[in-house]
Amino acid sequence: LRFLGYGFNDLGRVKIPIHPHRPADIGGDPTRPSESGDFTIEFWIKPTSISGTTCTEGADTWINRNIIVDRDLFGNLSYGDYGISLYGNQIAFGVNNGTSALTICGGTFVSNGFWRHVAVTRQRSTGQMQIFVDGNRVRQATGPTGNLSYNDGRSISNLCGSGGNQPCNNEPFIVLGAEKHDYDPVNYPPYNGFFDELRISNTVRYSANFTRPSTAFTTDANTIALYHFDEGSGNSIADSSGNANTATRFANDLTDTGPNWSTDHPFSIVLATETPPAYQLINITSNALLNRLKAYNGDGLSYLLIGMGTNQITIYTSWNGIVATTPITLVSTGYLVQFRQDASSLFGGGSLSIDHQNILLARITADLSNAFTAEMSARYANYNIQDILSNTSQFTIGVSILP
Repeated sequence: LRFLGYGFNDLGRVKIPIHPHRPADIGGDPTRPSESGDFTIEFWIKPTSISGTTCTEGADTWINRNIIVDRDLFGNLSYGDYGISLYGNQIAFGVNNGTSALTICGGTFVSNGFWRHVAVTRQRSTGQMQIFVDGNRVRQATGPTGNLSYNDGRSISNLCGSGGNQPCNNEPFIVLGAEKHDYDPVNYPPYNGFFDELRISNTVRYSANFTRPSTAFTTDANTIALYHFDEGSGNSIADSSGNANTATRFANDLTDTGPNWSTDHPFSIVLATETPPAYQLINITSNALLNRLKAYNGDGLSYLLIGMGTNQITIYTSWNGIVATTPITLVSTGYLVQFRQDASSLFGGGSLSIDHQNILLARITADLSNAFTAEMSARYANYNIQDILSNTSQFTIGVSILP
């Protein structure tokens, strides 16, 4: 599907019903002991535009940017809710159990014109939350524990509509691509981009880095909803899990609100498993990356110097006059070079303040990935970059390009 960033009049979205109770209502209803409350939500996205810059962690902050998956509630949360968004080029994943809430941000640049595999997991008993991008765990934290399912006995909130006094009729749904209540598309913007292959599982599928999928998902005992979005027409979207969680596309094709059917999908090209024929080595100098980083800094952060070592970069930054160093490990996955950020420290030794740590965590890998993408695009504007690989013995990038 191709979402167009439209979030008005209950259009520009997909709805998955969860009331009366459906298997897709994950979270762990205490009246159903067989339902653990653990879950994994995964899908593919290729964003075309984003809003915001730095992803902010906190209580329910995920809803402030381009909403991808919305299982939010207004007013009395009863059991709880959750959601996923694209927040300043990162994935934001939030959980609220009615008394406490946490949104975490995945520190990797995802809006770069490529299909990206995204997975989030949540464990009910411990509150563990994880974000994976292309198989790499980019963030984990301990969030709220307990039940997040939809309470079938609750009354729908009356806080919607232009006057804030109308029924919130979309509460008993999982909504894809827009803020479910149409409350404020400016402050809670819809998703704009491609979306494919949604799988919802009743288990934590991933506990460590994994190889990102290269084919469409298949159902198994832990798959409780699976959507391939291969219909190509109409508004009904089949659930291939066998659990009959049929979804519905809400669009006005005459006014082009989206989401529109598209033939673009993450498996339209073969993911490289070995060195492509046109493979060549490209050296990226520290000055080239530093110049690009200067163009993308934010939050008062300045990039002073880049040191390159064996499969690792050391970035020197200044914030409020304090210089810190951050080691970055080069990670290669399929078509993209990714960077994994390790713990930062003060230049010369010592510990960082919490604010300083948060700024570095939020900015460096996103800005570095942005800088690398910009540098490659500038060099190969007239070429199709087919594959990017990293050499683990030195900081050298291997790129396969075809005219």
